[in-house]
Amino acid sequence: MNHEYFWVLNIPVLNCKDTHTSVYELLPGEQEYTKHETYGYTSWQSNQIKEIDRLHLTQPMIFDMSTVHCVHNPTSQPRLSLSIRTNCDLLEKYNLMQK
Repeated sequence: MNHEYFWVLNIPVLNCKDTHTSVYELLPGEQEYTKHETYGYTSWQSNQIKEIDRLHLTQPMIFDMSTVHCVHNPTSQPRLSLSIRTNCDLLEKYNLMQK
């Protein structure tokens, strides 16, 4: 089943201290490598992207799924986080709740 998720809320639960999400930009002229229809995400080769930022997973974060990203955990220990994916704009809804 193909899902079109646009936003994700990642919530660290266990062993996320050294975990970070790298945010990449696609290099000029590059296109999708493999789209995983079952899970709704795209894979990229390392020579297609450049890291532009890192988000350390020490608190919940919301980001746009169209952002090229990858979660890295350098330990051999299991990492547990809750990932909520949706097609509505979570950031907009969060901002509305804060008013």
